[in-house]
Order: sequence, then C-alpha cells, then structure tokens
Amino acid sequence: YLVMDFLAGPSLAEIIANEGFLDVPRVVDITIQICDALQHAHEKGLLHRDLKPSNIYLLPATSGGDYVKLSDLGVAKALPNPGRETRYMTPDGEEFGNPSYMSPEQCLGERLTSSSDLYSLGCVMYESLSGKLPLTSSNPVRLAFKQVSEEPKNLHERFIDLDIPVALSDIVMTLLQKNIANRFASAKDLKDALIAYRDGKAI
Repeated sequence: YLVMDFLAGPSLAEIIANEGFLDVPRVVDITIQICDALQHAHEKGLLHRDLKPSNIYLLPATSGGDYVKLSDLGVAKALPNPGRETRYMTPDGEEFGNPSYMSPEQCLGERLTSSSDLYSLGCVMYESLSGKLPLTSSNPVRLAFKQVSEEPKNLHERFIDLDIPVALSDIVMTLLQKNIANRFASAKDLKDALIAYRDGKAI
C-alpha cells in the first residue's frame, strides 16, 4: 500500500479559476515555496516534468498565508548523467506533461534539465499573476510548436491594468527564455531573486 498526504487545500488551478488571478505578494510567497520543493528534488537528481497549477496545493499555514504542497511526482524522472542523451517519453512515444506548461526542450523530446522545470514554473507564475497562459492554442501540437518558436508577450506590457511590477515581470520572462542558458541556473537562484525582489533589494 501507499501512504500519502491528505491534501485538504484547493489547488492553485482552482484558485485561479475562482479568483481570476492572485495578488503579487501571494504569488511571490507561493513561488518561493515551490522553489524550495524543486531545489530539494533537483538536488536528489529528480525532475518533476509536469509542473502545473493543478499539481500545486495551497493549505492554510498555521502562521497565516499559504503552505504549499507540490504533488503528482508520478512522472518524475532521474536527471541524466552528464553527456548521456535521454529522451523523456512514454513507452508509446508520447511526451509527459501538459503543452501549456512544457519547456521547448520537452516539446522537442530533447534532454531535460532542472531548467526545464523552471520554465514550467515560469508559465505557472505568468498565469497566476494574470489569469492567462503565456501561450495558447486549441491544438496541442500547435501549442507545442509555439512553446518552441514563439516568444510570449511581456507580462508588464500585456496586462497594464494589473499593475504587475516590472522587476517581477522580468523574473518571469527570464524563466520563459527559449534558450536554457538564458534562464535562472537553479531553483535556488530563482528563490534568491524573488527574495531580493520581495525585500526591495537589487537583483
């Protein structure tokens, strides 16, 4: 048998569906906690590969606010050894993950790194702050192609009425870079940037 957490709180997907979007401080706090979870997994050599709002649960914290639980690690995959080419697909040749949150390299069936999870987290942040996904299409194949080739519009410029701070928008857009080398190097680096933003320090 399996012993699992009972997650009584709503998922982030449910909150976005009900509220439209979340306020900036709440998104920052939630993302910092997700960074902790990803950093722990990545240090153990595991990738999540299916990070999305429906896999993020928000339980009430004893001190107030949200206590974040990251779920559905069933598609987690051990990080490859350096130099070894690994494609993350099902036995039937299908990609794991939801195209709305998949990194370009995952859409292409290329070798994944911890940065691939960070791209997905960038999609989650984008949707949490605006209520909209960075890229959309009713056709999953076309959506995967967009993830590879189309640059999403800057959050701050696209959603002027929401007053999303430029500094936070820049963090999200860095996560959504097509080139892995242009994203944050690790979940810890992202967490440090978010804490610096939250505390009003230079990033």
